Amino acid sequence: MSKANVTKAVVYCRRSTNLTNSIDSQVSDCKSLVLSEYGNIETLVFVDEGISGSLGIDQREGLSKAIEELGENVVLVSVDVSRLARSIYVQLDIERAVASAKATLHLADTGIFGLTPENELQSHMLAAFAEYYRQATRHKIKSALSLKKRNGQILGRPKAFCDFNDNHTGYVVTQQGQMILHLANQQRANGATWREVASLLNSMSVTTTWGTCWNTNSIRHAVLSLRDVA
Repeated sequence: MSKANVTKAVVYCRRSTNLTNSIDSQVSDCKSLVLSEYGNIETLVFVDEGISGSLGIDQREGLSKAIEELGENVVLVSVDVSRLARSIYVQLDIERAVASAKATLHLADTGIFGLTPENELQSHMLAAFAEYYRQATRHKIKSALSLKKRNGQILGRPKAFCDFNDNHTGYVVTQQGQMILHLANQQRANGATWREVASLLNSMSVTTTWGTCWNTNSIRHAVLSLRDVA
């Protein structure tokens, strides 16, 4: 298929984390490519946010819908191979779907257009590198977390109304946590129920860590957890 025969563009953008190109940036780059290469043709945009490139077509709503729109004289546009797939197997599936629909593929960053043997070889190599980078990154993260765990460091987020101590081996209660704990202990010593403690905190506009109102279970759980730390 020549570029002159293209009558519709299907743009696909994907981002798995905040560290990769923003969706808006990808859409802008792809639309600019479509306008410069094909003119003012019909352009559809499909997005997968927070989705891994290792997932297959059926596991990505945006990609599935994009594939459904493909047909003769239609081009699938994406910024680069890594936005389509971070797995050589998924990349092959996408290329088969494009070919089966008698559509074609255009990648903005590399300039790959069409499913020629040379372009397929290049896209397969890029997909293999993308898969390697994904697996290498996961290995580095797991190794770093394992090292922290062996050193006695606590992983994940701190407890509610707590911060980590200097070496991440324990917790310290925050100023707000100390206030909640002191008030709850005082009220409980005076015979107040957990419900009454929760109502008092709500009347003072003191919220949970999620920004919600207190109830019997949430205040009881928070206070018992804070007592363990204090």
